[in-house]
Amino acid sequence: MDCVLLLLSLWALVGSVSLQTVAGSCPERLLGQERRRTCPKPCKLDRDCGSKRQCLCDGQCGLSCVAPGRTCPWPLPVAENTEVRLLSPTHSFSALLEVRCKPGFTLSGGLDALIRRCQGDRQWSGDEPTCTEELIEKAEITEARAAHCLRNCLSGADLVGSSENFCQENQTWQYPHPICKKVYCQPPRDVEFGYVVAVQKTEYEVGFEVHFLCKKNFLLDGPQRVTCLPNGSWSEAPPHCRSKACATVSLRATFNIHVFTRTLQKPDAHT
Repeated sequence: MDCVLLLLSLWALVGSVSLQTVAGSCPERLLGQERRRTCPKPCKLDRDCGSKRQCLCDGQCGLSCVAPGRTCPWPLPVAENTEVRLLSPTHSFSALLEVRCKPGFTLSGGLDALIRRCQGDRQWSGDEPTCTEELIEKAEITEARAAHCLRNCLSGADLVGSSENFCQENQTWQYPHPICKKVYCQPPRDVEFGYVVAVQKTEYEVGFEVHFLCKKNFLLDGPQRVTCLPNGSWSEAPPHCRSKACATVSLRATFNIHVFTRTLQKPDAHT
């Protein structure tokens, strides 16, 4: 708001000096679109206006022949629910005033304040502001008195506190508002004769995947990868790495037993 007032004050200052000083700083006259009843005579130089007027920037009227000393009505009639303050030392041409609403009321458009400028037609710029009662806030408070809310956390977070809360008659909540605490999985245990393929962390986020590999001459017995679940655990237990030699010995033992069994069978003597 302070920046707006500063810019408007500079604009008012520009409007009170001659064209030779501020060439190109004034907008073109908006013919047929002015929200004003009349505009002073247009001009380009001070000599276009005679001895008692100057070629000044007059808002939407653009460069106009204006008598610098002419004033706008002040003080203004006191409007209901409105507060008006003069921002300039006088109420002459280019002076600024600020319009605000009294507590409990608001300007249309949700503005905090409205700035109006004294124009060459002796009127303040803009429409007469209107302040309306802030009914929305009261409606929200009335609704909150009977409010009952449920809170849940998104996947990957745990709710700390009560998920159910009630608005009491004194307009305070029955329980402190809960918070959502992020869930993590602890690093999986090391695999003997194997590797854990993942970025080394102290904890892993939900959805993070860890892969496992076995050293040379070892086979993977179990899942090749596990995923961090929303409950803070891994989708499966880590695998084991078993030696390939164990598999070879087991296969040979099965074959030898099978051969030994066949040699024990004798042919039938009557055959």
